[in-house]
Amino acid sequence: MVSKFFTWDSIGTIVIKGAVEPGLPEPHFSTTINGRPVLQIGPYRYYRNNRSRGRKATWFCAKNSNKPGCKASIMIVDGTIVDAKNEHNH
Repeated sequence: MVSKFFTWDSIGTIVIKGAVEPGLPEPHFSTTINGRPVLQIGPYRYYRNNRSRGRKATWFCAKNSNKPGCKASIMIVDGTIVDAKNEHNH
């Protein structure tokens, strides 16, 4: 399990704190030019699932929409990464 925590500061920027699972690059949160949230872990970008609401959010690899589609995903509950399927097919 990955133990990673983040919060938002007073102007809405995501602040990450805590330790990352050994071997997993430091995650960075940002937004696209359209304002959509993006999670960057190493060379891989993840987009938040549009259906994610409330305490739980699932992030899918940006290459998910390509065929055959990357199945890598990250699940965050209450600001903690609780599941990381970090096996990419690209």
